[in-house]
Amino acid sequence: MYKIMIVDDDPTSLAIGKALLSGEYEVLTMKSGLQALGYLKEYDSPDLILMDMVMPTKSGQDVLKILQQDPKLCNIPVIFLTSMEGRNFELECLQLGAVDYLQKPVNAELMKIKVRRYIQVVEIKRQNEFLKRKLFELKTRVNKIFDVALAALDDKKDQ
Repeated sequence: MYKIMIVDDDPTSLAIGKALLSGEYEVLTMKSGLQALGYLKEYDSPDLILMDMVMPTKSGQDVLKILQQDPKLCNIPVIFLTSMEGRNFELECLQLGAVDYLQKPVNAELMKIKVRRYIQVVEIKRQNEFLKRKLFELKTRVNKIFDVALAALDDKKDQ
């Protein structure tokens, strides 16, 4: 089961997000950017983070910058949640490195569609990594077979 982390200082937003997504995903809720960072340092990373931009102590932007600097966490897709509006805001989110954003109050169907889309990207990346490992294993086996065959040919030549 894929793991989604929702980071928001608003308990209602956390409850709504969890209710909308918990049927399909394991949903973790964090009440602050600091709590999320603490969790991420101790436990396995989620597959996707939905994060409020405006929170006390550590804003969503601050948390995203920290994630981007950590090789273990930099590839987690982040969707910003915000009540802020405007075209410049959308541009700012994407320039910061978020993969998308959702306007609060969230449209339930839009949230599910966006989450599903990014989880599909995560799945494709996992499959790609699996195929890379399998290809490497196959290449290693083929190289061993060629090494044995070449050694046998060299032995035959020496006789």
